[in-house]
Amino acid sequence: MKAEPPTQKTLAHEVSLEGVGLHTGGRCRVRLLPAPVDSGLQLVRTDLGRPVAIPVSVRSRLPGARTTALGTPEASVMTVEHVLAALSGLGVDNARIEVEGPEAPVLDGSALPYVEAIERAGVVAQARARRVRRLPRAVWVGDPERFMVAMPWPELRISFAFISDHPGLGDQFVEITVTPESFRGEIAPARTVAFAGEVERLQERGLGLGGSLDNVLLIGEDGPVNTPRFPDEVARHKILDVVGDLALAGPLCARVVAVRGGHELTARLVQKMVDLWETGGEAGNA
Repeated sequence: MKAEPPTQKTLAHEVSLEGVGLHTGGRCRVRLLPAPVDSGLQLVRTDLGRPVAIPVSVRSRLPGARTTALGTPEASVMTVEHVLAALSGLGVDNARIEVEGPEAPVLDGSALPYVEAIERAGVVAQARARRVRRLPRAVWVGDPERFMVAMPWPELRISFAFISDHPGLGDQFVEITVTPESFRGEIAPARTVAFAGEVERLQERGLGLGGSLDNVLLIGEDGPVNTPRFPDEVARHKILDVVGDLALAGPLCARVVAVRGGHELTARLVQKMVDLWETGGEAGNA
């Protein structure tokens, strides 16, 4: 007897989180709410007099290498990768993400507070089969020094090679099949990384104004200044960011390999996948 395909999922109840923005340093708040089947992840800016919907799509992505920002001519929201990663990593297909402020709160610098909030809200099945995007062939972006490739695969599996000439850090490699269990335990707790030597330059550019030892893993000349949560926390956080940025393509089954990847490179990979689907590839049931 053929097994029934998995169903779509949403939140059972709404939940909210509040904190500072990593880059703006201002107070901001996010509310996560249930959403109907086939609506996907919906981002809404709510502090501008009237709600402004911002599509969770690679076409809404604004340029910038240090974060993922989505916007329309009317509004934008920075640093959405952690909340998108938490929803995607826990298998939530449909949710409304309301943000008060220009940035989603960084919280402790990881996706774990978002995961815990989603668990408090509860995740429930919906009465429609889950639609997952699959690749008909491999796609590749980058150059010989920095690249990402996505290949057909029955699940989402991500490999990340963090290659560094930093004397106190070195190279790191992590490979994980993304499930709700592995995301919660092996990916979500990994924090945003900052290098002490670049903090002043970032702040001069108006970035990292909300960063502190409470919400970043700070790397000094001799290595981490505060205690890492994992020996390879940098690579694990890179995977967290990849999960969040891949959410701009919708639920995905693929084998993704990244060498020296980042937000901009993942956005290029997502755009290439979307272009492929629009010219012949199709989404299908899980």
